[in-house]
Amino acid sequence: MASIALLRACACGVALSIVASGARAGMIEVHTSETYSSITDWEHTYQLPQFDDMGGQRTLLSVTVTLNAEIDASAETENLESWANSIVLTLDATISLSFLDEILVAPAGISRMEKFNAGPFDGLVDFQGVSGGFFDLSGSALASTSRTGVDDLAPWTGTGTVDLVGAAHSLSTADGPGNVVNHFMTDAAGTVTVRYEYVPTPGAWTLLAASLGVIAPRRRSRAA
Repeated sequence: MASIALLRACACGVALSIVASGARAGMIEVHTSETYSSITDWEHTYQLPQFDDMGGQRTLLSVTVTLNAEIDASAETENLESWANSIVLTLDATISLSFLDEILVAPAGISRMEKFNAGPFDGLVDFQGVSGGFFDLSGSALASTSRTGVDDLAPWTGTGTVDLVGAAHSLSTADGPGNVVNHFMTDAAGTVTVRYEYVPTPGAWTLLAASLGVIAPRRRSRAA
């Protein structure tokens, strides 16, 4: 029961792995986008390479898309009343991914809530002291999806790119006294990874293995 990693090559954000298990060979090609980051709300198109079947020498089995969302968020509040108050700060931030005008990866995001028991206004709006506070609401999330159907895989095959549209949204709320100052800041970053699983078509594996040096070409014997 052999399971041998024959090759792993990484260059320019592309990883290629070849795994042989007995008589069956499975191969994986991975492409990772650059991270896009900006203040919410935003929309950004990630362009990643399609799966090149090399003229029919490779057959695509599945596509897995992973979205890594990073939310950098904060909230500040200051009670302006002359008596103590409870202030509740909430933040919901998400990043989703669409392909061919349909949601591909469901929104990945975070939900945060902070309850601040603020004292009477101390005379200075600096989000410090007994009447003010600062809160880090940052977080991260992962979401992924896979496609295996022939019709689902067709748009992913070719020599061009696939356009994956990421969209970041955030919603913040504050519940407290009538006289209060609240300030939210939300920055969202998204990175997309596409994983192609495929097998060489019959006859192509021998050529590919020979080109990679996995098997050496046979030498012709010379006649005596």
